[in-house]
Amino acid sequence: MTKLRAALSATVLLTALCAHSAEATPSIKDASGGGLADPVRIMPLGDSITHGGSIGGYRLDLGTKLRAAGRTIDFVGSMTDGPASMPDRNHEGHPGWTIAQIDANVVNWLRTYNPRTILLHIGTNDMYGSDPAGAPRRLSTLIDRITAQSPNSDLFVATIIPIRFADQTVRNFNNAVKPMVRAKASAGKRVHLVDMYPSVPVADLPDGIHPNAAGYSKMATTWYNALRSVPGSTNSGETSTAGGTDFVQGPGGLPNSFRWSSSGVLISPKPDSSHQPVSVKDPSVVYHNGKYHVFASIYTNGYNMIYTSFSDWSQASSAPHYYLDRSGIGSGYRAAPQVFYFAPQRLWYLVYQTGAGGSYSTTTDISRPETWSAPRNFYSSMPQIIRDNIGNGYWVDFWNVCDSAKCYLFSSDDNGHLYRSETTLANFPNGFTNTVIAMQDPNRNKLFEAANVYKIQGSNTYLLVHEAIGSDGRRWFRSWTAPAIIGPWTALADTESNPFARANNVTFPSGQWTRDISHGEMIRSGTDQIMEISPCDLRYVYQGLNPNAGGEYNRLPWRLGLLTQTNSAC
Repeated sequence: MTKLRAALSATVLLTALCAHSAEATPSIKDASGGGLADPVRIMPLGDSITHGGSIGGYRLDLGTKLRAAGRTIDFVGSMTDGPASMPDRNHEGHPGWTIAQIDANVVNWLRTYNPRTILLHIGTNDMYGSDPAGAPRRLSTLIDRITAQSPNSDLFVATIIPIRFADQTVRNFNNAVKPMVRAKASAGKRVHLVDMYPSVPVADLPDGIHPNAAGYSKMATTWYNALRSVPGSTNSGETSTAGGTDFVQGPGGLPNSFRWSSSGVLISPKPDSSHQPVSVKDPSVVYHNGKYHVFASIYTNGYNMIYTSFSDWSQASSAPHYYLDRSGIGSGYRAAPQVFYFAPQRLWYLVYQTGAGGSYSTTTDISRPETWSAPRNFYSSMPQIIRDNIGNGYWVDFWNVCDSAKCYLFSSDDNGHLYRSETTLANFPNGFTNTVIAMQDPNRNKLFEAANVYKIQGSNTYLLVHEAIGSDGRRWFRSWTAPAIIGPWTALADTESNPFARANNVTFPSGQWTRDISHGEMIRSGTDQIMEISPCDLRYVYQGLNPNAGGEYNRLPWRLGLLTQTNSAC
């Protein structure tokens, strides 16, 4: 971003205003064909990244997406830039400007153009100024000025995109911006947080600051998805309510803030003459040949596992249970299953924990539970690095995921450590070695157990979710993303105030039957060892618990329910 040599003179500003007036988008037929719809005035506001140079920045693709969706919009502002073929070139993107410079002029622009929606991306020039630490405070002042002048406008506030040579400074700024914007939204202002930082990789910043066409296109997609999430922001026939929402999109098309709706209890124990379980927990599920195949732990006077299947979740409560101690898996301590199809061998694998650590059984037909083989062990003994760190914890919850070359076996220790071993795809299930600590936390409750690792469909992004015990003693899930199974892992939604899944981001339309969101698994888009999930269809089968239940952990009456994401970016 180059610094402006001088501020716009009054004459130049007047000329720009007149130019916009000449370019203003007229009322056009609405998307339904039922008459004329007034264009929704959208003000792109910021610095040279909003300006976008001769290619029109994100404004080019954003306008195209909105019009293709049948929206009648008018970009407004005193500046006119972009290719001559661009239908609407107006904006308030001022190259070289800081937050304070935007703040000094914004009231006049708002009075002149009266935007319905404002897209704010500002702060990049502050990052290499004299006071980057004060930038969040200055942005807070700017937001307050905008919302005071235009209280009925929807203001979308973006975290800023990366700067190659000042990444930590940018991260510090963005980390301060997020809670600040959320606080203003909670106070009733129409302010919406848009996490733009992960949308543009450094590879799309040729000079380390400004996006190329590919980077701007990614910004446009993030803006577009954020606008779609707020009724009225792009449609004159809709209204939005007071308060704000998050559209914090992370890698792989995932949001950085999740919302879920929970079913009631779907699966409960089904005693028979030889089994009197008190709980059903630790579910694993695949959808294959028109049926959901669910495996889970049960507890009577010890742990074992069950299998059930059904075509629709409405049938889950009535579907019969098959006790897997009647198969080759046998009796004894077996718990916490994970099921998947290992395509190279054309075999189904069931991974679970036993007294020997991680074990597995196989079958060629998942629908015939009696055909599972006897257990075999992944390890001959506990790896030394686990012995050295497990303390008074337990070696639990084994999870396998593979890429095109290797398979990785994760496990937890109830002591703040997540471990990872590896073998080649060709050697699986043998040869797991090179065990390392993949993640750790000095607070054992924050990284307790029940890790899942998934590949996000259509991307090279992996998602890690891990169960924690909250400050209230209730179970919940944290999450991270990475460009590879081996990391590095970056926090996605990992705090009690912004969890992956916790009672505070789950609604219960049929009544809240649990305050614990505990050990579970995503419904995957496939069945194989890649463990792939669709970012457009996040559903999580989990174990919950009557909030009034108490007593010894193993005898707690866990039941199974289903979370469905309600804030998908798709």
